[in-house]
This record gives sequence, structure tokens and C-alpha cells, in this order.
Amino acid sequence: GGAEVVINAGLLRKTVASGTTTVTGVVDFNNTTSGVVEVQTGTLQIDGFSGGTNSGVIDLAAAATLGTNGSALLNAAGGIIRGNGTLNLAAATLSNDGLIAPGAASGTTIGTLSITGNLANNAGGTIEAGLGGATAGTGHDQIIVSGTVTLGGILNAPLVNGFTPSNQSFDILTAGSASGSFATSNLPSGVNGAIVGNLYRLTHTGVICGGICW
Repeated sequence: GGAEVVINAGLLRKTVASGTTTVTGVVDFNNTTSGVVEVQTGTLQIDGFSGGTNSGVIDLAAAATLGTNGSALLNAAGGIIRGNGTLNLAAATLSNDGLIAPGAASGTTIGTLSITGNLANNAGGTIEAGLGGATAGTGHDQIIVSGTVTLGGILNAPLVNGFTPSNQSFDILTAGSASGSFATSNLPSGVNGAIVGNLYRLTHTGVICGGICW
């Protein structure tokens, strides 16, 4: 058949087996505001689309992967990418104008979300990283990016699960390289953030400061 346009306004879920399920011939992928793409196991590969937009929810379970076959993806305003799995864009870029939240997009679930490719958090984009302990992935949220990260937009880092920080550091984002800064950082009292090498690190010192703090 000819090239396919995928417009999801309902639920697209991969649940069967641990292998790869491939949707071939796609030239455009649009997960609308009411759409949910849920990968519970294995890999769901959207094969060869030239443009992709998520305005709904992409939910990736632990050890599950959504692949774009090397195509870029826009997480549009209102879009949510969450979970504990992997978004694989190869060398392409995830541009975020919505919300990226490891674990769950709300509540107290902590997790690690991996991105194979690059991440650009745009002016309208929000990254949410819950702080519930000192260990990445189980105590606090973490995003792992294989390529470059360009920071902008908003960072939310709420305390969860009754946690009170005490002179600890939280590497909420790791990358091949990192640049830029968040325009707005909503952080707990006494917690400051900065790029440290290829990390974005939150540190509790009990001292509140503006701008770049070390």
C-alpha cells in the first residue's frame, strides 16, 4: 500500500511479547490531545515518519521503548511524555513544548526516563523531577539523554513521599553534553540548580540564591 498517516485520538497500546512491533510506511504521526500511546513491553517502532507530534500522552513502561526510526518528535503544548522506559530517536531531537516527567506526570511515582537522541526544552516546555530521596531512579526522578541537551523553559522539582532534603545532591538529568538554563525553576527551599559537566544537578545547601549557584 501507500504511505500512511497515523492520527491517534484514542489508545494505541503495545502489550504483547518483548519483541518489536513495527508500523511501516508512516509519513506523519500525530498523537492528538485525546490520544494515548502506551508501550508496556518490548518496542513499538513507528517506522520512517518524516514529522511527528505528540499533543496527548506517551507512557513508557520500564524496559519498554518507543522508536521513531531516527525521526524527530515534537512534544507540543499540552503533550505529556512520562514513564520509566526509552524514547529512541537515534540521532534526532525531541523538542519539548509540553511536559516531560519520569515516572508519573503527577503524584509520587519516581522513575528514570531515557532518551536516545537529543533534547531541546523550549520556552514553553516543562521538565518535572520529583525529589523523594538521594538515589536516582528510586529516590528522585532522572532523565538520561544520550546526546545533547539544550535547557530552557520551566523546571519543577517538588518534594514527594514526605522527603526532606539535607545537604544532598540530585542529578536529575544526564547527557552527552548540556547547555542553556531554565528560565523558571520551581525548587524546594534551599535547593539550587546548575549544569555541572554533562549533568544538571540540584543541590540542597540551605542557602537560597538567584542565577547560577554551585
